[in-house]
Amino acid sequence: MKKKSLFFLILCFYTYLSNAQLSPIFDGTDVGYIDSTGKIIIPPKYTSDVEFRLFSFNGENLVDFQLPFWAQFSNNAVTLKIPQKFLFVTNGYLYAMVNADGKYIFAPDSNFISMLSEGIAVYKKFYKTSKKSYDFDYGYVDTTGKILVLPMYKYASKFSDGAALVLEDNKYFFIDRSGSKICDTSFTDVDLFTEGLAPALRDDKYGFINKQGKFAIDAQFAYAYNFADGRAKVFDGEYYGFIDKQGKYVTIPEFTSAENFSEGLALVQKNMKYGFIDSTGKVAIPIDYQLAFSFSEGLAAVYAGGKFGFIDKKQNLVISNKYDYVSNFKYGLAKVWKNGEIYYINKSGKQVYKIFTQSQYRKIQSNLKK
Repeated sequence: MKKKSLFFLILCFYTYLSNAQLSPIFDGTDVGYIDSTGKIIIPPKYTSDVEFRLFSFNGENLVDFQLPFWAQFSNNAVTLKIPQKFLFVTNGYLYAMVNADGKYIFAPDSNFISMLSEGIAVYKKFYKTSKKSYDFDYGYVDTTGKILVLPMYKYASKFSDGAALVLEDNKYFFIDRSGSKICDTSFTDVDLFTEGLAPALRDDKYGFINKQGKFAIDAQFAYAYNFADGRAKVFDGEYYGFIDKQGKYVTIPEFTSAENFSEGLALVQKNMKYGFIDSTGKVAIPIDYQLAFSFSEGLAAVYAGGKFGFIDKKQNLVISNKYDYVSNFKYGLAKVWKNGEIYYINKSGKQVYKIFTQSQYRKIQSNLKK
């Protein structure tokens, strides 16, 4: 049987959902995916390399899970790790990139991994350097299966703001999606571009460079973070504040912690309490929560009275405080922890899929404690 036809049979398990982003589910350590209604789109039968971890919150040891980049949906595509036995080969794995329709995007290749961003994935080419040694070259492929940049680099970041950081001949530089060099990086530390600017270190201070490699905002901060919503978080060595693209302070460093702006608001901490400021630096939601997470898909998790719930941007409690722990909303769903179970809820607070039952949860928890 031809390889392509065989993959058609593999992918026949997929349904007709189009233009969707999907959330992971598990059967043991095998991964599958559901849509925002809880419907199983890709059954859990692919090796996931899921990482389970214990973390402590409010005196309890809780279990969380994380998938590698290549196994997370982004830009309507995901890379699945498929045992070679499906192709009648004895061992190892192949990787096949598919979309939520189950359409086959990129030919399976044992050298292929992905960090999907902006519709572009990292393409990793494996080769032998000797009988017992191996190495990799990195390039890029888009989610139509077109190779944009042939594997030629010793390192390749994800794309951000139309640019990626690559390493060649021990030199780092930025390229665009065609592979053309944008600018060199003669900096001891530099981050990816967002909104046309990238944090960079010069003479022990951070500023922001443009895509010509010139400092658009002079190096003057103890640390600097990426721009989001036209604002960047900066650190003065003790407190956090925010600047605009001219390098002017929107709010002077006064917060003990802060997150980047998300959906027009930034999460900040002051006097051991959390709240939100707007892009002018004005407090939009009072800084009086015990704990809160950034806004995502119009809602933010807040901790009050010993439990988590979700508020909207007008501070209305949309989903009541009843969970032991929660994640941000993504693709219409949020993970919640309650009474020794993990399940997904939608934006109405309705449970749509149980990720782990109490017995499954306890088994994972017990294994992690060993």
